[in-house]
Amino acid sequence: MQTYDGASVMPGYISGVQTLVRGDYPFAYFFHCAAHRLNLVLCQSASSIPLVRVSFANVAAFSTFASNSPRRKDLLHSNGIDIPKPGETRWYYCSHTISVLCDKYKTLLDLLERTIENPQGWDDASI
Repeated sequence: MQTYDGASVMPGYISGVQTLVRGDYPFAYFFHCAAHRLNLVLCQSASSIPLVRVSFANVAAFSTFASNSPRRKDLLHSNGIDIPKPGETRWYYCSHTISVLCDKYKTLLDLLERTIENPQGWDDASI
């Protein structure tokens, strides 16, 4: 048995991944992954709550901010802060990013304050 996410290339009966796999393994049955389905429902439900939607948007924006500059990324990394790349429907990404931000909040705040106090060499987006 195999499970697949809901991408249109997965279940296609003519040229989908399940069809290609069943060409070699005729008893391989296609099932839409219940965990993936649950993840999609939770993401959509959470995004209907304005405060939650804004919170997740801020987490994603910070992750993008941190990864868009090699200098910012190096500064964070050298201080033990590694923020994962964004992923829209991945609860693991969101929970891991939030954990990093909470665990390293004081260090992160200090780094950002130092950047603002000593802006030499930093671009406007960093400041």
